[in-house]
Amino acid sequence: MKQPAVLINPRLEGRYNLVVRSKETGEVVRETGFFPNLITSAGLNRLGTGGIGNYCQVGSGSIAPSVNDTGLVSRVASTSENRDMKETAQSSAPYFWSLSNTYRFAEGVAAGNLSEVGIGWGADGFLFSRALILDAQGNPTSITVLANEFLDVTYELRIYIPTTDSTQTLTLNGVDYNVLTRAMDIAGVVAQTAYRLFYIGVTNNEGYEYTNFLDGDIGTIFQGPAGTANGPEGRTATPYVNNSLYKEFVYSSSLDASNFAGGIKSMRFSTNIGRFQSRFTPPLPKDNTKRLTFPVRIAWARKT
Repeated sequence: MKQPAVLINPRLEGRYNLVVRSKETGEVVRETGFFPNLITSAGLNRLGTGGIGNYCQVGSGSIAPSVNDTGLVSRVASTSENRDMKETAQSSAPYFWSLSNTYRFAEGVAAGNLSEVGIGWGADGFLFSRALILDAQGNPTSITVLANEFLDVTYELRIYIPTTDSTQTLTLNGVDYNVLTRAMDIAGVVAQTAYRLFYIGVTNNEGYEYTNFLDGDIGTIFQGPAGTANGPEGRTATPYVNNSLYKEFVYSSSLDASNFAGGIKSMRFSTNIGRFQSRFTPPLPKDNTKRLTFPVRIAWARKT
């Protein structure tokens, strides 16, 4: 049996905070506070082929960000030194998973008057996101880093997970099956690790170890499916098509796996950008005379 893809479709947004620290004391001497970014088109495509956050770059350019940006206007410095990676879950609406990384510019490396910032997968160019540095009122400003000061840049990426169910109808061997997909563990479990999203992207679906077919029903958005888990045994990723902004993963079970007396009633998916669950009505028939392949499509876009 081969199934059409189940669609998983989170939305992304990010923000920056720049902190200048004294060399002598390590104390904060200047700080911007958090301000929003613009995720580039190249950045959205990069999620389908690799990691997004190997480097942070700062510069002195003043041109407003564009989705077509591939680099800073006037780069001053870049760094790949990571100081602190964190992941949190927003436990009330609007629900999102937050992944953050703090980059350290060593003493004097980023000295000057800085007015733009970005992160990406290269030391120069290759930007996932870009922003002008903004003040508390949202106006472009600059921050000064002296030759004897450190600069820490924190980038936070928020992944907003859909809280409403999505449905589709699958026709298998002349029989219609309803597939209802919803988020799971939305308030308490971060999708995977900041490392996986920043340095792997969505390419390999590293959360495969928590993906299963089950013989129980799905839960609420705060829970997961019930029942016994068995399979899938294999998983392959299809090649990413530029500008498609989705990735498909094909899960498979052999003749001897995922065989439940009442059929497969549900599935859970653990991915680098969220955890989800699907219910099959009626249950998918699977026994030791049938193999199962099941594609899951993960799509992404900017939060609007």
